[in-house]
Amino acid sequence: MCLVPEGRGIFPSLTVRDNLELQVPPWVKDANLDRALEVFPALRSRMGQVAGSMSGGEQQMLALARAVLAQPKVILL
Repeated sequence: MCLVPEGRGIFPSLTVRDNLELQVPPWVKDANLDRALEVFPALRSRMGQVAGSMSGGEQQMLALARAVLAQPKVILL
């Protein structure tokens, strides 16, 4: 199960890539971000951007993409 909090729950001072990599479970050896980027392709062009500088909708996409990377059976929004 994965919770996406109302306040987005991202790290605004980190890049989009760093935010995504932090969510990869520790037992996954290769951090493959492709799954999240397939679901949210708009994030692909923002990988080097600081997350706090993105629009509110883009930050919400990032928060949901982080949840996708956790590979949960259930996502609570």
